[in-house]
Amino acid sequence: MSKNKTAIAIALFLMATIAVTLVALPAANAHDPPWIRVSHIYGDWSPGTIGVNQEVMMVWWSNWIPQTARGAYGDRWKFTVTVTDPEGNSETMGPYTSDPVGGGYTYYTPTMVGIYTMVVHFPETVLLGDENTASDPDVGDVFLAGDSEPAYLTVVEEQVPRYAETPLPSGLWTRPIHGNNREWYVLAGNWLGSYAMQDGPTSNINAYSAAPETSHILWTSPYWSGGIADGYFGDIDYYSGQSYESYTGPNIILEGKIYYDVDQPPREGYYCVDLYTGETMYFHNTSGTELGVHGRFDYSGNIPYGAPTYGQVLDIETPNQHGAFSYLWVTATGKSNTWDLLDGHTGNYICSIANVSSSAPCSATTSEAYVS
Repeated sequence: MSKNKTAIAIALFLMATIAVTLVALPAANAHDPPWIRVSHIYGDWSPGTIGVNQEVMMVWWSNWIPQTARGAYGDRWKFTVTVTDPEGNSETMGPYTSDPVGGGYTYYTPTMVGIYTMVVHFPETVLLGDENTASDPDVGDVFLAGDSEPAYLTVVEEQVPRYAETPLPSGLWTRPIHGNNREWYVLAGNWLGSYAMQDGPTSNINAYSAAPETSHILWTSPYWSGGIADGYFGDIDYYSGQSYESYTGPNIILEGKIYYDVDQPPREGYYCVDLYTGETMYFHNTSGTELGVHGRFDYSGNIPYGAPTYGQVLDIETPNQHGAFSYLWVTATGKSNTWDLLDGHTGNYICSIANVSSSAPCSATTSEAYVS
């Protein structure tokens, strides 16, 4: 029994030694010796004057970005913030985790008139990296502690007017909607088609914006011959296509433009039309070659591939770039489990995605991506 205990103790000691070695082992290309860096910390109020019980933003940052930050991976800084009210009472808030470029913010509501002070604290930090950045040469480097200079907030009795957003229009408006009219997003609804909408394939709503509530006719656009055909045939009119065929596929509305299919030869393809002016922006032909007689029907252009099925608005958020991109997805490509991605503005081909599962896109009007 005694010998077994001794063996177990030795084994545990060796395992602990190996574990410590693995944790302490620096990156193969790490700085040797580790670099020591002086940190300069900054903080401020936004705005600098506010009314009592009005919300104000506190912002802070370091002169260094976290050197191992790679998008969602790598290290982040930690900050605490000390706020002192006009009577000398202090409270320390945090810790707060920085964004990938070393900054952060929070909100504060002062409750008394006078001068508030804010000081931001940064503790001494050693970069550790993670499984995605462990080989970064900055792993192991030391960033010294630092405090910001005091930043002062003036709180007055009266309420301070804030930035006034542009009110919603009461008259005529057009697209594109200027980016400064931020509250007008409620007007900027897209119709991205079927599964791409709020509630999946059975949804007939756009839950993110409101349609116009007034009657309006902007323009008309014939998509096929119509009306009485010819006196020779009496009261016969042109074929409407309602028995079996349809002349248009599911419509997509994106960026104030409508995309609709033409499913009848010889004009197979899809149109992009400006919803405001009725102008045809472009037509993409998806017709194939004439194949001759099949059964009792002659037909041409029987390759109904290339017309978009869904629209997508992709929100890209990077450390220093932000904005949306419009895309069209083609699911009928003629290739098994392969979808094509098109540029929503021009309809031009971008790339193909292979091995697509049989499931439909997620039920969301927009998609988000966070990249480094």
